[in-house]
Amino acid sequence: MLAPPKFALLTTIDHPLLPGYAAELRDLGITDYAIICDKQGIGYSSGRLILDRIGGWNLANHYDLCIDKDLPETPFYFVENHNCVECERLILNLEIDLLVNAGTPRRIASNILASVRSGVLNIHPGELPHYRGKNCPEWAIHNNDQVILSAHFMTEHYDEGAVLAVKSLEPRIFASYEDFRKAIYMNTFELTAATIKRIINGNASPLFDSRQLPSKYPVQEAMPPEILQSVRNFFSKK
Repeated sequence: MLAPPKFALLTTIDHPLLPGYAAELRDLGITDYAIICDKQGIGYSSGRLILDRIGGWNLANHYDLCIDKDLPETPFYFVENHNCVECERLILNLEIDLLVNAGTPRRIASNILASVRSGVLNIHPGELPHYRGKNCPEWAIHNNDQVILSAHFMTEHYDEGAVLAVKSLEPRIFASYEDFRKAIYMNTFELTAATIKRIINGNASPLFDSRQLPSKYPVQEAMPPEILQSVRNFFSKK
């Protein structure tokens, strides 16, 4: 009888970033996990946004990983909704202690958050609690702040919770906005895999709870086109 998976990724089968998560887990020798796919899919606009940010970069080719062929031992499960009772029952039946956001199209509901002992891990591309919401790396550049990724356990609200690890990036080293955004995603994959390894090895104590700290900024909304263009110009002027 196979041992139960140590954790599960919450994603969609068509998510363009899934190969990146899978490749980093593979490179760390982590194979005993499941992938739970929401049948809604990523959607055209969200998928297009990611591909536009990275200039059409093909992650599967970059990581030399084909989901269909290179993950033969990884079980895939499909549910109507990551928040539905069917998904909750699946998590309990698989005895999953840790969930990982690898591209869920949902805000995770309280019943799913409560279904796992360790929590639901997410990598947010902003320094918590200061940067929450949309376009956080771009807002950080606009505000002359550090660009920081935060590994945290999710709550019922977006972009908050106990922070387990942080990782900073230096935007000035990148030749273009697309290269910068590629690095955001690549560092997200690396931080995700490294934090998972720490959690399953039992050495991932929280650094702080972002809910207990004041924030410098309100939750960021969609970035106005003229400010986004100024961020793009930041790279072209170097």
